[in-house]
Amino acid sequence: MNYLSYLGSMILFLSLLSCDEENYLDIETNYDTEFLQIKGAYQGPDEASFVDFQIDIGTPNDSTILEQYFYWNADVSEGELGPTLIVGAYTSLSTIDPVSYFGLQFWSDQLPATRKWTSEELEQFFAPGNVFELGEGPGLVDVSFRYPGVDDFGSLDDISSKSSFLENPVGQLTVTKVEEYKFEGTRLAANRGTIYDGKLISCIVNAEVGLNRSTPNWRNTASLATDEVVALQEVELTFFVSY
Repeated sequence: MNYLSYLGSMILFLSLLSCDEENYLDIETNYDTEFLQIKGAYQGPDEASFVDFQIDIGTPNDSTILEQYFYWNADVSEGELGPTLIVGAYTSLSTIDPVSYFGLQFWSDQLPATRKWTSEELEQFFAPGNVFELGEGPGLVDVSFRYPGVDDFGSLDDISSKSSFLENPVGQLTVTKVEEYKFEGTRLAANRGTIYDGKLISCIVNAEVGLNRSTPNWRNTASLATDEVVALQEVELTFFVSY
């Protein structure tokens, strides 16, 4: 682990020690763009009942190095199963190998992998009422979640738990709202004044993810199959995708 990654991990670890134990996902922020949140409940092997959690999101896609906050990022690329959109709530403390605390991966057999999807394409793909079942491939979504305690919110080199680690994960993502949104970059000097146009996409997630017990991210993820389940209940989130 290099110096910046180590320093970032230590800052995150020390800050979490000062938080209330049942709410240590909360990050206090004061940003000049629309405030976004992920909130819901989880239950894993170590919980007798569901535990509420909340992740506060700062400026989308406009991060810096040593401030502690979460930001949304969304990128289109070519995956093994075709064009894929990967959306994640990342911590700004890990910039060299970004780590998602809550993530979604979508696939399409109709849209391209070589450019951002247009406003019209995003509106159609994420039309309110659209339902994505859990899985990998077109029309499906793979949900990831950094499980507290085991994924240990200071272990930035570990892979998050994912639905795809289960043989037959149960659950779905339902799109509830899509709206136009733009914001101006204010954090990095290179991005300051840049206008980002895109969509805010709101959804509700009820999903099972396969528990990963702190596996380093250089390991082959094909070996991470598990029958240990972390259930996510009524997770409400809004994420930003630029076009």
